[in-house]
Amino acid sequence: MGASEEGSAARAPDGRRPVESFKDLIVWQRARTTAVRCIRLANLAPRQLGSEVVFRQLIAAASSVGANIAEGYGRRGGAEYVRFLEIAYGSACEAESWIDLIEASGLGSETDWVPVQAELTQVQRMLLAIMSRLRGRTRATAAAHEEAEVYDSSA
Repeated sequence: MGASEEGSAARAPDGRRPVESFKDLIVWQRARTTAVRCIRLANLAPRQLGSEVVFRQLIAAASSVGANIAEGYGRRGGAEYVRFLEIAYGSACEAESWIDLIEASGLGSETDWVPVQAELTQVQRMLLAIMSRLRGRTRATAAAHEEAEVYDSSA
């Protein structure tokens, strides 16, 4: 299922969405969309002294978010899954820091990057909510279904 099909999976009678792959996870879909947006904006930015390094770091951090969600999903233990979600959260924070540096140094337009910052913040909130929910549960029971309310946390 692609990002455009987000939320379209049939729901169980209890309102949960079946998750057959990490690609079915809304948080992974949003992380992927954000990483693609970072890549596209970086490719459009003018090349200046230092910009190449900053944009490479941003792309590495942004793409790491979804990669760690996927790798964690592929693990069999609940604690391992949460650990990879923690790493994904850290990568989202790192990407946010690189965007802040891009804006502060004038390498990118605030109007281009503010929406990406907002997307990263949303992914961070989703990750915090998922981690909170998964702690103490096994991956088999926690990740077999994705509950929409898990993202409604005020975290």
